[in-house]
Amino acid sequence: MAADRDTDAIDEADYILLVTFRQDGSPVPTPVWVHGSDGSYAVMTKVDTHKVSRLRQDSRVEVAPCDIRGNIAPGAPRFTGTARLETDPDVVARTVQAITGQYGFRGTVMRLLRRGRDLLPGDREETHLIVQITLDDRLDDG
Repeated sequence: MAADRDTDAIDEADYILLVTFRQDGSPVPTPVWVHGSDGSYAVMTKVDTHKVSRLRQDSRVEVAPCDIRGNIAPGAPRFTGTARLETDPDVVARTVQAITGQYGFRGTVMRLLRRGRDLLPGDREETHLIVQITLDDRLDDG
């Protein structure tokens, strides 16, 4: 089924535009790093972000491959999906390592920055979680 949805553009993307929804239904797009393939993806974030608050209220998401600024190329595929928040410390640690490892030098810098922050009081691994995304349907182009 994943082939029917043509998820290759998401699988190969450096960034995806993760769209979450406010209580009034208005979309909020955020460019994020992503890890995964074939319709199942993971995004790391801090527990206290607004996107996490929105996902606690509404698990619907939309995703599309994008650049670092969140710009979607014309004709790029967009998908609907469902997000689940993962807080298990072992899963979070493994997924953060996979995501930062996937991004080479940029991931190494991120990992070093995270280690430095982890030395500060109140900013430990448990302040992070993983957004697990399962794609549902491809949206019409345009």
